[in-house]
Amino acid sequence: VEATPGVKLAKVDVDSNDRIPQALRVNAIPAVFAFYKGEVIANFVGVPSESDILSWVENVAQPEKILSSQKD
Repeated sequence: VEATPGVKLAKVDVDSNDRIPQALRVNAIPAVFAFYKGEVIANFVGVPSESDILSWVENVAQPEKILSSQKD
């Protein structure tokens, strides 16, 4: 994924760090989560198409937009 302002990617080894997937209730991998101010605002499980991933990253780069749509 190309650099998107405001988005940082991190990988977690779920075998070595079992508390993180337990806390997020991960049932399958890959599981991808977007956080804003410490809260999950979006996620997906599985392997979507590259265009779907790029669209998802663009959306999570605008957390206020996601949060306002969740209130509706």
